[in-house]
Amino acid sequence: MLVKFRRFVAIVLVLNLLLGRGVGYVKAEEFVITDNGSGSSSEVNITQESQTTVTQSNASETSNSVDTNTNTGGNSVSENTNGDASITTGDAASQVVVENSGNTSTVNIGCCPTPSEVTISGNGSDSTNAINITSSSQTTITSNQTATITNYISGTASTGSNSANDNSGGNVTITTGNITVSAKIINAPVNTSSVSVKSGNPGLIAKISENGTDSNNDISVSFFNDTEVYTQFAADIENYLLWDLNSGGNQADGNSGGNVTIKTGDIDLEVFINNFINLGNVEVDCCEDIFDPGDKDDEPDRGGLPPSVEKDKEKDNNTSPPGSILPSAAATEAGGPGIIGLSDTSSEGAQALFFFLALAMISLGGKIVVDELFPQKNFASLKKRVK
Repeated sequence: MLVKFRRFVAIVLVLNLLLGRGVGYVKAEEFVITDNGSGSSSEVNITQESQTTVTQSNASETSNSVDTNTNTGGNSVSENTNGDASITTGDAASQVVVENSGNTSTVNIGCCPTPSEVTISGNGSDSTNAINITSSSQTTITSNQTATITNYISGTASTGSNSANDNSGGNVTITTGNITVSAKIINAPVNTSSVSVKSGNPGLIAKISENGTDSNNDISVSFFNDTEVYTQFAADIENYLLWDLNSGGNQADGNSGGNVTIKTGDIDLEVFINNFINLGNVEVDCCEDIFDPGDKDDEPDRGGLPPSVEKDKEKDNNTSPPGSILPSAAATEAGGPGIIGLSDTSSEGAQALFFFLALAMISLGGKIVVDELFPQKNFASLKKRVK
């Protein structure tokens, strides 16, 4: 008789599963197992593996060559008589700017894994309930930067090398202009790397509560997180500057009958070299490993009774009936493809189909119960007695 009763219970459980109750498996963030019978075995196993590998390699080779020539000198006033001889040269200015930049690497991994919520509650006495979570996250980032830069700047600027020779009967004057040279070499930025990583295991809320007496409840969680960031820089920079600046070298020879004056201009040379290279920034923001085993108020019911009638009423008033999968978790908009193995159960056609399936299962169950309670051989013996 005990075997027959268990068979009938098994039929009801199958029907219960067909109606969407019992174990709900959702490929989303929330997993719910609730309101199963006594002696049931409920288990949730979640294995999450995340592996991210990023490799960036940059190599640059730059060569610049600049040659400038500025000249207002080299003038000659010679062999003049009965008058003044004068040479005045203008200013000479030269400005050279060389700027190099290259090899910039940026890696930004900014998403933390989606948290999961697992709940096993309201199951009967002598039930076995287990939640096993295994989560591993491995992130490897490699950034290689190699730069070779050669800058070569040469130039001449002259207001001198003037000559006023063999003049007579007057004054001789040579006045040269000023020379202003500005040279800038800027190698910046070269070989820069910026790595920003959010790495870690997803948050987890696991709860086993309000199960019947003598139930066996277990939560097992294993987290593994490994983040490796490698940045390598190599720079070979050579800057060459060669300038020939002249405001002198003037001649006033063999003059007579007057004053001889030579006034040379100033020379102003400004050189600026800036090498801003091999800059690495690594920022690892660990996603918080959240493990919430539930509040203390959610301890298993030691009295062996199912959830109270008051809590059942609260469940009835809730838009999500007990044992069902929350629409927010099952919806594809939540990040998952929906319920695996089940189609839409909210339409009128689906409800009608489940109704007829239920009738068929009940009829089948009734037939099995009748066959078990009143075997065919008993009817045969009864027929013989009537005869």
